[in-house]
Amino acid sequence: MVGLATRIGEDFGSPENEITHEVEFAVEASRAVVEQCFTLAGLLLDVDAAGITILEDNQVWHFNNGLSKATASKRIGSDLGFKMATSSEQITTVFNLETNDHTVDGIGPAAEGMKFFAGTPLVADHGTRIGAFWVAQANNRILSKDDRRQLTYLAGLLSVELQCHLGNDNTTVLPGTDVEDGREMLTICSWSKRIRENGAWLDFEEFLQRRLNVGVTHGISEDCLEQMNQKLDNMSMLGRV
Repeated sequence: MVGLATRIGEDFGSPENEITHEVEFAVEASRAVVEQCFTLAGLLLDVDAAGITILEDNQVWHFNNGLSKATASKRIGSDLGFKMATSSEQITTVFNLETNDHTVDGIGPAAEGMKFFAGTPLVADHGTRIGAFWVAQANNRILSKDDRRQLTYLAGLLSVELQCHLGNDNTTVLPGTDVEDGREMLTICSWSKRIRENGAWLDFEEFLQRRLNVGVTHGISEDCLEQMNQKLDNMSMLGRV
């Protein structure tokens, strides 16, 4: 099985299409953090797919490892992302997807061949629902206590990041669901992206090591390598190297 952690480095497609909607902007502005969370989901939970659903008045937006940009679909009650976002459960699990009445058309290619889904609401300040963060696997499984904790932590990171870029119109208040479920809200610096932990501001890597016990290594993406080489070429032409 080729897991998400292996496939996440593949080209997501170039975001060259014109961005015309606030949700599209929010996803692009948050893309680095969102894709990091997808990667971590693959590493920590050993899943084959991960994605987010964002709620809007009459439609839902989906972005995942199978899509190059956020896409909208009509908001219907059977949409799996919508159900996970509006559920009263902290974590919603679905087994044997093909035998259920859930709709995954909006999720797109990432849902193909998946039997198991687990998702948790993305919650903004004051208990408003932004959407859902979900993971999927080709085989049915049971989430362990650690799996559930890690899924919730990643959802917390995504919630804080996305609400920085979404307006108030893109959150949904559900009657009687002020999310008194013990979920922890994380504070992320909008400028440096560091995370506040017990009064200290931690780098993303240090936070992962402290809270999720995740070892971190570093590399360089193809895009950043190209940009660095271009800067070196420019400096060479100016005689600075």
